[in-house]
Amino acid sequence: MNWTIRTRLYAGCGLLVLVATIACFIGWRQAVQSQHNLGALVAVTDHNNTLLAATQGALRELPAARRAEHEFIFEKKASSADAVASSLKEIRRHLDTLGKETEIRAIDGPHTAAVTAAEALHSHIRHHRGTA
Repeated sequence: MNWTIRTRLYAGCGLLVLVATIACFIGWRQAVQSQHNLGALVAVTDHNNTLLAATQGALRELPAARRAEHEFIFEKKASSADAVASSLKEIRRHLDTLGKETEIRAIDGPHTAAVTAAEALHSHIRHHRGTA
């Protein structure tokens, strides 16, 4: 093959453009795949943040509910029954959020059985006080 300088330059530039095009295409495909993976990671992180917020909210309410329950049981303060009920409603709201996020119905769990029993007790007390 007897190539002239012009033919060699054209062939070299053509080969360079071909290699650059292939490299750009491979880089573009990797960028699209990385963007897809990053989107999935963000979705999982958002889901986990929601679960964490619901769990922390329920845990923050527990001490107040226990204090109010202690006052109601041991000190016979009727006003504590309202505090217990409001704390339990807040805990139930957080647990329901947690249940919805994990696709498990929170109403079927043992933790909500105690909340339901406490709400029934509160309703019974309010009914006998005449504030139903």
